Amino acid sequence: MINTPQLRTCVVTGRFNPAILSPAWIVANAILPDGETEVGSLVGTNIVQYSLAGLTWQTTLSRLEAFTNLPEVDPGKFVASVLHLLSHTPVSAVGSNFVFQVAEEHSEDLFGLIASKLESVSADSEHEMLDYSATITLEQEDCIISIILDSSQRKVHTVRFNFNRFIPDASAGAEAALKWSSDEVEAVRLYGRLIGETNARPS
Repeated sequence: MINTPQLRTCVVTGRFNPAILSPAWIVANAILPDGETEVGSLVGTNIVQYSLAGLTWQTTLSRLEAFTNLPEVDPGKFVASVLHLLSHTPVSAVGSNFVFQVAEEHSEDLFGLIASKLESVSADSEHEMLDYSATITLEQEDCIISIILDSSQRKVHTVRFNFNRFIPDASAGAEAALKWSSDEVEAVRLYGRLIGETNARPS
């Protein structure tokens, strides 16, 4: 079975004018096809988010985020297209993010894999280890990869991947956003290796 992320996002930080990035502007500039648009206000804020053609985006004064759960939709291409058109927008970083829901048959073993060393430290104490979450940071060419394993009740429930690139301007930001699809391939590969380790771990 191929492991695929359940949530897939591309985020760029900088300075934005949320009023510009309306569905009408997006369609007029051929970033997404025309169609029925969903609009919703996020609770507790003045942010308005839009959904069109399987992609949802939201903008604040300091952040643009595009996300989807459809495997055929590439939010990185959306972000790159926006930055190409808004080439004078100050931007500072681009992130590719992927969230995997851990299958039940791997969740307990994955917790044991990441907690085994600490469990050996606490073995002589009177305390029982209940939860442990881990962050692994990797350096790869032009980006920093963070892998976050979220656990509770001695099971790892989600594994999150963040590929972060610091960039000097919108042009470099567009190039970074276009690496989103290759980031997804790498996230799937790394997640597969992680799950493979649970299969190889003695029961």
